[in-house]
Amino acid sequence: MLKKTRYLWLKNSQNLSQYQQEKLMKLKDSHLNTAKAYRLRLALQGLWSTSQLFSGWYFDDWYNWAIRSRLEPMVEVARSLKKHEKGILRWFTSRMTNGLLEGINSLVQASKRKARGYRSIENFIAMIYATANKFKYETLVKVEKITRLLFFMKSCVPIEISEEPNLRGKVLC
Repeated sequence: MLKKTRYLWLKNSQNLSQYQQEKLMKLKDSHLNTAKAYRLRLALQGLWSTSQLFSGWYFDDWYNWAIRSRLEPMVEVARSLKKHEKGILRWFTSRMTNGLLEGINSLVQASKRKARGYRSIENFIAMIYATANKFKYETLVKVEKITRLLFFMKSCVPIEISEEPNLRGKVLC
């Protein structure tokens, strides 16, 4: 009965052919556990079309339904989503995902691989800023000067010279 129907359950209904839609219609209202999991999936997808005002209630209703379904994979998914409930519901306020952070992280990793090591952490940080922010050349020159200054200041070991009268109280590196 379920043979060769895997992608019917995984695809969104608007992406199915006419034949696939007819086959899914026959199967989805059956008393199979797969059909129950499919209905849970569709209900969870419906969360993203609810308003911010009702999203918490909707999530709680879906969570309770998934836990009571006694389908172990769906119970695991529900518990995992419950752990991240705050972040999921925060999306309705900010409409932000972690895609931007993932993109910046990939730029950082690319600059790290490109260099195969930097002499100092400041150079690495400057390269991250240069890669992630797409600075103009003038800004890069300023960052490089600041980075060199910081590196020099950290590597400087103060030596007081008291023998020379004109250098008394001066610090040399």
